[in-house]
Amino acid sequence: MKKQDFKRIGLVLLLGGFLAIGMGYAGTTGKITGVIVDQSTRSPLWGVNVVLVGTNLGAITEPDGSYTILNVPPGVYTLRATMVGYKTMLVENVRVSIDFTSTINAQLQPTVLETGETVTVVAERPLVRLDMTSSLSSVGADEIRNLPVQGLDDVLELQAGVVRSGGELHIRGGRASEIAYWVDGVSTTDVFNGSRGLTVENSAIQELQVVSGTFNAEYGQAMSGIIKIITKEGGEKLTGDITGYVGDYVSSDRMFSLLKKTSVGIDPATGAYKHVGVLENPLKKINPVYNLEFNVGGPVPYLNFNKKLTFFANGRFYSDEGYLYGRRWFTTYGFPGDSAFVPLNPYERQSLQGKLVYKPTAHLTLKYNGFWNHWRNDR
Repeated sequence: MKKQDFKRIGLVLLLGGFLAIGMGYAGTTGKITGVIVDQSTRSPLWGVNVVLVGTNLGAITEPDGSYTILNVPPGVYTLRATMVGYKTMLVENVRVSIDFTSTINAQLQPTVLETGETVTVVAERPLVRLDMTSSLSSVGADEIRNLPVQGLDDVLELQAGVVRSGGELHIRGGRASEIAYWVDGVSTTDVFNGSRGLTVENSAIQELQVVSGTFNAEYGQAMSGIIKIITKEGGEKLTGDITGYVGDYVSSDRMFSLLKKTSVGIDPATGAYKHVGVLENPLKKINPVYNLEFNVGGPVPYLNFNKKLTFFANGRFYSDEGYLYGRRWFTTYGFPGDSAFVPLNPYERQSLQGKLVYKPTAHLTLKYNGFWNHWRNDR
């Protein structure tokens, strides 16, 4: 039995001011733009206050009614537009993707009295992205949560142009080592063999993008595809969840009922070791699986940063004995075994992630991301 034990620690330090200037690494945010007009006259409205509910991001419309909100983390938001003399408008389900612009236009209804009435509409995802310059697919956190998958590779395998063969991912028929991996705008590709340098759990992903052709200028050292991952951040309120499951497969196959387990003893006639004794039905349950995962995020407690310093943490333990079993006739030291049924390809993995985000102003964001991965294969 060959034992493989891997440990990788990835520390991603992102200290950058997301100002209105170009950055030297891959994009991690999107943009919202649009025009707000009077519903009755269709005249552009100047000075409308446009904000994203639950964030400190927003803008004021220009004389032509246009506005732009920059550096918006990927996700689903509610946009609020307010102006004196007009009803407040809420636009729900506004989706923002990294490196893309979401266009949200609005028409405000004039009102004579300030009644506090609000008009709510739901934004629709465009059928065609006019600013898409490459072949890519994007998956948000809500979509990942609804998929019947367990790991990141399972999500990637569902994207167009991606296949999995021999446990490796291939994009557009290229080699597994020809894929570049980016996490929060930082390259995490293993420079030794071109594999993924660290593991990000599905529940910690805010958005996943697979670029399968015509990469933008900021990407390099990739021939078949780009995989970009943006991890979640803590919000204004403390939230968390714990999920887990444990179980196995029970088999009524006749083969298992015919198997017998023997124990090791000494032959009284010869004094040699031999298998003596019989135990009926030694194996009834196969392939036990254990999975435990947690997520927690929100403002950093006991520190008075006015909710500008947030954290997000994720951890997972996963164990699977696999589907192959065999008899332990001999031990690794050459002695007779106990004939017990043991898994031949067990797999175990642990992972931890922690992320700190500090936003002193609306135009400056400091991030610190840390990952710890450990996995083991016995075969």
